[in-house]
Amino acid sequence: MRDPLFISELPIDADFQYSDGVLDIVGSDEQMRLNGWHQPEAFWKAPRQDWRSFSPVFSVVRPSGSTTRSSDTSSRQKMVAAFDAFRSDLPAEIARTLEPFSGRQWNLLVLIHRKPEALELAQSNPALAWCMANCDEFRSIYLQSAADWAKWHVGNKQIEILEWLGFPATDSTVKVLRKLTPSCIDPASMRMLANTLGNDERAAKMLGHLSRINAGALRLCCYRRLTDLISPSLVNEAANDPHEEEDSPRADLLLDTLRLWDTLDLSGSRPVFGSLQRIQTVHDELLTEYQRQLSTQREETRRRRRRQFPLPPIPGNDDIVPLCGKSELEKESKEQNNCVGSYYKQILSTRDLFVYKVLRPQRATLALLCSDGTWRRGELKASGNQTVRPDTKSAVDSWLKKHLRAW
Repeated sequence: MRDPLFISELPIDADFQYSDGVLDIVGSDEQMRLNGWHQPEAFWKAPRQDWRSFSPVFSVVRPSGSTTRSSDTSSRQKMVAAFDAFRSDLPAEIARTLEPFSGRQWNLLVLIHRKPEALELAQSNPALAWCMANCDEFRSIYLQSAADWAKWHVGNKQIEILEWLGFPATDSTVKVLRKLTPSCIDPASMRMLANTLGNDERAAKMLGHLSRINAGALRLCCYRRLTDLISPSLVNEAANDPHEEEDSPRADLLLDTLRLWDTLDLSGSRPVFGSLQRIQTVHDELLTEYQRQLSTQREETRRRRRRQFPLPPIPGNDDIVPLCGKSELEKESKEQNNCVGSYYKQILSTRDLFVYKVLRPQRATLALLCSDGTWRRGELKASGNQTVRPDTKSAVDSWLKKHLRAW
């Protein structure tokens, strides 16, 4: 049975009904009930148990104008219709304010209902309002909900709210949060941002000089392993790249490059990168050298004392197979012309990364990453680090969702 405090996904094969301001979500082993704007409350129950209050992590306000496709199942069409009806119950201005956030909209919805003046903050500084409404992600709370705690701080100055949340209480922090695009706002990213602004003056200055901050720019500046390798021009390039709005291809490629550098044990100082093209060039050069070394390894290297390899965090199947050892990683690296063989040391030392080979619907390599105790999809690439087809991505996400829910 799931703990309702941590529900981030809707029930599988659920039925959706909306009537008189109430959205009912009925799954085979759990139910959810979301009351609309008249009195926003959310409840959850398992079979033969009483209803319990909870805060949905999944999005409850869909973007206006989004449509279903003719290929969508009747179940999905029914779900979309129910959530659209739920949205229509909200004041239009509030719905528009909530819709850009990719998750954890509920606490902000409740906060605005209880303290209407919170809407002004949500419009002038969306990231700060979101963090305040989800204050339980940044500080300990007790007895009351996050929205109940947050409502006492709505009238405070933004600097005072930052201090309460654990961010550096400065005007520059206020300005940085105003620049964040909603798609990059999530608990882990905001905690990394707070730490970066408080402890990395160079990265904080680069963020302060940007006109907008998307997911790519944020992660380049907040990944501590990368801050000495990035330049303001690279961060600015990412901030203006539409491909970096929700993902961080530059940071991912730079992390890959750094892993290759460490695996090859190269001497000399690492370069500072000013563009995506420069990262790609260095990455490809290192990958070529790495592949050359793999092809020339002698038999004695395979007889080295085998270190204990962790068990796969999620079981594989006929289509998605875990790679459980150095030789399997290196074989995958050769077959797919990528650098996953260099992930071996990180898998052993940090236990926050695991690699699978995907056989169907398309041959690909998948990396799972562990953040805040939850495994999620990292890089998913076809041969030569090419982008996979949408059906491959969908198949992997369905497999991952199924097993995470089973836990």
